[in-house]
Amino acid sequence: MVGLKARIVEKSSDLNPSDKKILNYLLNNAAECSELSLAKLAKKLYVSESAIFRLCKKVGLSGYSELKYELADFSKGEKRMVKQQDTFAERLVKNLRSELSYFRTLDFESFYSTLNQTKNIYIYTTGWQQASIASYLSNQLLDELHLLNEHLTITSLTTIKESRLASLSDYSLFFQPSLFHESISTKNWAFSPAYTMIDLLINGYCEWLRKEDE
Repeated sequence: MVGLKARIVEKSSDLNPSDKKILNYLLNNAAECSELSLAKLAKKLYVSESAIFRLCKKVGLSGYSELKYELADFSKGEKRMVKQQDTFAERLVKNLRSELSYFRTLDFESFYSTLNQTKNIYIYTTGWQQASIASYLSNQLLDELHLLNEHLTITSLTTIKESRLASLSDYSLFFQPSLFHESISTKNWAFSPAYTMIDLLINGYCEWLRKEDE
């Protein structure tokens, strides 16, 4: 089914400024307008009932009844989107707070000392999102490293479920991604907590270097 907004975009070349002004009002007040009769809507918009009916035809609707249905459906979709965004924001804030609390429990003295003495850093990833995180990490590290020796140390940054890699690492850091959107077939994740962990790590390392130089 083609939504009302898609119909308007598709027929935009056939709409005059007055049509667009009316449609813009309808979309911005979809829930309210979907409850009005044709007469009441015409009075509210200061246009004739026939003008609204003609507008319905211009955007490919059979008449005012179908317009009311489309407005109600559009309003429900907008409400679902707002609710999903609010829910995601709440999850994200919760995850970021948890990441900060987790970071504060860690002792990085040995890690920072090892990092300060390393000669080469190899970053291995298993997916495009992980590659993006790795690129961000490498760019942040380049400005801070002092390269000295060849000792090999393994450090992992994984979700909590990826325990196999963590068990093989000298240092293991964890993050919990936030769920953007979930459908029957897919889940979309936000990796802000991973970037937050990197920022905290680099900031901690900078502070460690500053104290070492004092």
